Amino acid sequence: MTKHADPVRIERDLMKLIPQPDWENWSIRIIYHGRAVCMARNPACDRCALADLCPSVDLTKVTPPIVPVRMDEIATTALVELSDRT
Repeated sequence: MTKHADPVRIERDLMKLIPQPDWENWSIRIIYHGRAVCMARNPACDRCALADLCPSVDLTKVTPPIVPVRMDEIATTALVELSDRT
């Protein structure tokens, strides 16, 4: 989504990609996504809606095609997957 390390530049890049009404909740959506799908020891790259954007994707786990998904669907998917694990 960005190639920058500077927080100001990262913010500018993301502001171009994410609709303004979603700015406030987008970070928590990514956190939920990480908890449900992108777990550090065993990421579920094959279920990841962001695999096509991820520099750390494990291509051996991904079965093409990766279908792009709307950003508002990420939080819903993550919350459902988190509730399924409990």
